[in-house]
This record gives sequence, structure tokens and C-alpha cells, in this order.
Amino acid sequence: MSTKLIHRDIIQSNLEVGTMLKLSLFSVGILSNVHTSVML
Repeated sequence: MSTKLIHRDIIQSNLEVGTMLKLSLFSVGILSNVHTSVML
């Protein structure tokens, strides 16, 4: 039981980290796009 709970927690935290990374990459992409358009 406890190992399953720990495994589930690890999966959950991995999903959260993945979404955070995706969001940060997305915002960085938007910022770089805005920066390049402003430079042009």
C-alpha cells in the first residue's frame, strides 16, 4: 500500500514539474517572439 502511494506521489510530482516546465518554456517562447518582433 505505502509503496503504491509513494509511487503515485512521484508520478503526481513529475506531472506537476512537467506542466511547470511546459508553461515556463511557453512563456519564454512568447517573450522571445515579442522581443524579436520588437527588434524588427
